[in-house]
Amino acid sequence: TLIDSHSTYLSLKNSKVSSKYVFNVVSRCPLLETIILDGCLQVDDFVIQHVLKSCKNIKHISINNCRKITDMTLVAIYNAIIIDKYKINTILIGGDFNVSQRGLEIFFNPLLIPHLIEINISGLSLSPIIMSNIVQYGVNIEIFGVSYATSYVINEHILTYFIKKFGKSLKRLDIAWLGAISNTLPIVIDSGVSGLGNTYDSNLIGYATDIPVESMESQSTNSPTIGVTDLSIEFLQCVCLSCPKLIYLDLCGLKCFTIASIQRLIEYRAYLVSTPPCIYVCIYMC
Repeated sequence: TLIDSHSTYLSLKNSKVSSKYVFNVVSRCPLLETIILDGCLQVDDFVIQHVLKSCKNIKHISINNCRKITDMTLVAIYNAIIIDKYKINTILIGGDFNVSQRGLEIFFNPLLIPHLIEINISGLSLSPIIMSNIVQYGVNIEIFGVSYATSYVINEHILTYFIKKFGKSLKRLDIAWLGAISNTLPIVIDSGVSGLGNTYDSNLIGYATDIPVESMESQSTNSPTIGVTDLSIEFLQCVCLSCPKLIYLDLCGLKCFTIASIQRLIEYRAYLVSTPPCIYVCIYMC
């Protein structure tokens, strides 16, 4: 394949290419800023390490559904951002099932999160620490994917606060097939993390007794359990009112909504926003 050595964008999405091929292509494109390797099943940690070594200008890394990716890639990306001062702002690792929950907890810490504007952690083994840190320390998140998470990790309260905090910048939200287990969410305290790997003290991770934000306050212990599959229409109204730039909303598998109610909210949003962008709402199996 002919590759322009001055290319800043490379997509091999769902290509049946070997890791050696990706190595060779990346070596010829040192100016890459965006690389999309979604669904490339032969891409592993060593390929991503080579991308980081060869492409100093890289900003956007999309490696969704790359099953050979492990925590080694998280360490490499973390070091590139925090130590080597790369301007990476996009981490799309949804479906990378060999990334561990502990690796994600260490990766998504207060030092790294403010650098990110696009995050996809759909289908991964998540914990409350991860979501708490993202909500607390995120700055201008534009794309966020957390599909298939249980409500042990995310529920309507945390989603509502997320929307209110990041709504002005949010362009895409994927919350498909979220489960319903509980309505509580511990939050990680500021741990003064200084790095990853050997420089990170895992004992510093802790939980606050309460979520210190009015819209995230825990419900009374006597109140019924509310899970994400019980998302209210009020939540969608919050999305409509708070997200003027939203162009994609994935609600697949959330059976509490009807097509009619979603259509009414889309029309309501169009009425509220003077120059509304088109919004694509995915509602399969709702």
